[in-house]
Amino acid sequence: MRATLASISFPDFIDVPRTRLGPLRTTLPGWLLPGLAILFGGLIRTVDIAGPSLWFDEGFTAWIAQLPLLNLLDAVAVDTSPPLYYLVIKAWTAGFGISEASLRGLSAACGMGTIALTWLLARRVLRDDRAASLAAWLSAGSFLLVAQSRDARFYSLLGLLVVAALICLHELLIRGGQWIRLGYVVFTTLALYTHNVALPYWMAMHVIVLLTCSDRPFRQRVRDIFLADCCILVLYSPWIPLLWQQLSQIDGTFWTVPPTLRELGRTLGLIAGVNGYDAHTALAFVPAHDLLSPTRLVWAAQLLLAIGIIGSLLVRRRPSDAVRGVPQSARLSELGVAHVRRPLDGSVMGEVEFRISSRTSPQREARAALIPTILNSAGMPWAAFLLLMLGGLFAWSHVSTPIFMDRIFTPLCAVAALLVAAPLASGYRVVREVGFFSAMTLLVLSVASTSWQALNDGRENWRDAVAQANRCASDGSLLIFYANEGELLYDYYQPDAQSISIPRAGVPHRFADMTPPRARARMQGENDFTLLDNTIDRSQSTHLTLLLSHGRKQDQAMVLRHLSQRFVPTAVHRFEGVAVYEFRAPELAFIPEDAGK
Repeated sequence: MRATLASISFPDFIDVPRTRLGPLRTTLPGWLLPGLAILFGGLIRTVDIAGPSLWFDEGFTAWIAQLPLLNLLDAVAVDTSPPLYYLVIKAWTAGFGISEASLRGLSAACGMGTIALTWLLARRVLRDDRAASLAAWLSAGSFLLVAQSRDARFYSLLGLLVVAALICLHELLIRGGQWIRLGYVVFTTLALYTHNVALPYWMAMHVIVLLTCSDRPFRQRVRDIFLADCCILVLYSPWIPLLWQQLSQIDGTFWTVPPTLRELGRTLGLIAGVNGYDAHTALAFVPAHDLLSPTRLVWAAQLLLAIGIIGSLLVRRRPSDAVRGVPQSARLSELGVAHVRRPLDGSVMGEVEFRISSRTSPQREARAALIPTILNSAGMPWAAFLLLMLGGLFAWSHVSTPIFMDRIFTPLCAVAALLVAAPLASGYRVVREVGFFSAMTLLVLSVASTSWQALNDGRENWRDAVAQANRCASDGSLLIFYANEGELLYDYYQPDAQSISIPRAGVPHRFADMTPPRARARMQGENDFTLLDNTIDRSQSTHLTLLLSHGRKQDQAMVLRHLSQRFVPTAVHRFEGVAVYEFRAPELAFIPEDAGK
């Protein structure tokens, strides 16, 4: 029977009447699955959120949230990030208090919002409710997203704003509109004022502009993006001088080092949603557990992400206003179409697809059928965006200042969830089945590593370390902090009654001695101990209590070696991420048999 125009689907480059589809219809299960994902994500992000002690960076957040507004801005100017998160956390703590749960509650709320936005992004890109729901579940269980949602730092807020900007960017390319352009400008600007790493995210977004196929003319899309970028640049320009100042301060002194290929692979596994060590521990009950080593689990996460990326390249973009029906390989003569024109899309991908798809040889068309599908796929722009960000920052960390840290890739976890779930929207049954199996396997590994991390969280136990330091204090004591920002955590957990009588020192200086206080730097040599030696001589201290944490091992060894030249180490109390060392003057020292063990 001859096909009719009402029952067939036409490629974008065929000039035929179009019937506009209504908005996406979502049945009850379509709302139920992402809703359950948000509830599950909220539970795993908030369970025992106040249990672990604040760690080093969270201590800085707690300190800066209590500063007056002008002092806060002065402190941020010499830090390594813009002020938006600190302004938000200051307003948040003004209403909810300064407890551990309150400080981390803002990040948990942003993490739950990121789950919802991941679902919305996948739904708009893939136009498939099942794939969008699976993407929501993958983001709900993603290890890196959960870890940053339980951390009183700015990475969870950064992820929320970047994903919101990506949604607006996609809608601006597909549909256009002033309100959508405004949303893209607002969310991108807010992300830039949240963390300096948002700048490369903004730059990498333009690869999505180049590779996304749309029914809107390419020139019109470029014009919209250009106008939006100009507005973003104007709004961001007041921060550019301070950005340059911050980059100049950390050049050559920032604590990170150039990443290795092993670190790159581990980070890719985290972006996929899996932490190999936590997943290995959580799966201890599985038979043949010894075969599931952390390294192999990371390799498995990388493989599953690669399967998702490949599957996403076989998901053809579904326009919102096109008739859908038979495959593209149907003969034009059988469709009753008199002529063919170039696609309304003026992008490079559209031109390449036209030249391939308009060949008349059935054999050539069959061999090249896969190429137009990949070039016009829903996943190609997002796969390119993810790989460009990861590879670009890896290369930058080798040729310039190392900034490669796993947590700066928190927004990419939402993109990875979209790519892994994308095969469910494919028109090929085998792609859907393989994609579903790989996505569910990745979800199991993610939830395993995330659940173990949530129940065994705690990077540094400052709560118990401060209590031990107070027990060690006596007349003639001197508290020494390395790294010097540890003093902020001491003040957070230190009762006010004991905070006056004990003199303090820091290496290479006290955190509060600089105006305004600023982040720590690497140890440069013996000259860094001049202020410490002067403080010891001036206070005539006979008992030193050193709180040692969060520094390079060689720097920590240098501090211990220097103090041991004048004092005798008598005891060491180790906590998670923190060690409390006791030193006494040689004439007063009593060395127990187990000292130094």
